[in-house]
Amino acid sequence: MSLYKHGVRPLLFQLDPETAHEITTSILSNIFASPLSSIAKKFCDNVFSFEHPSLEQRILNLHFRNPVGLAAGFDKYAKLIDVLPSFGFGFFEIGSITAKPSNGNPKPRLLRVPEEKALVNFMGLNNAGAEVIAQTLSQRKSSKAIVGVNIAKTNDPKLNQQKGIEDYLYTFEKLAELADFITLNVSCPNTHDSKIQKTYEEPDVFAELLKCISHSKKDNNYNTPILVKFSPLLDREKI
Repeated sequence: MSLYKHGVRPLLFQLDPETAHEITTSILSNIFASPLSSIAKKFCDNVFSFEHPSLEQRILNLHFRNPVGLAAGFDKYAKLIDVLPSFGFGFFEIGSITAKPSNGNPKPRLLRVPEEKALVNFMGLNNAGAEVIAQTLSQRKSSKAIVGVNIAKTNDPKLNQQKGIEDYLYTFEKLAELADFITLNVSCPNTHDSKIQKTYEEPDVFAELLKCISHSKKDNNYNTPILVKFSPLLDREKI
């Protein structure tokens, strides 16, 4: 940790945060895909992983080796699906993933707040799209951690409510069998069509979305658990 704090971190902080993230992701994914992968995994497991029966839980018929997870937003392109398990996580989410690929918002869109040890992001759902992510997940090697996929509506104001539900459904059906769980992201405040995105939190619209997802799950015999990401600002009555 001293090497990171006094060596690596100051170097990364010379770069803008998104560039630092991209470089780190690229280095890790390349190392874990190289002939050095077994050495890298062993080293990271020794440093970061801790196993104990008291940390294990079975939820949604899934076995979690520990309750420490990583939310969607860190690995939007599924480049670290065989890397993150070696850093001690019991589960993590890929995404958010949309039906169509998206470049997201103009840069800069990721800001450091060092005094709070925090980052503020308004990335805008940049991702490679459901088809590419499906192909990447199909090549996943590690099953050490639970991998969820967070799915959202494509960032396109031209999509009306019905088309938006069809958009969710397309992504769900592309990824359901490749994920340990699916999270429906109906709270995307950082997009050009954020007002449209928020409509999927409205009870009638949300009920229709869940109805379509449930029918698809039954018709296709998917066993994948479904979770939902709501806005943290919803009042108790609406929840």
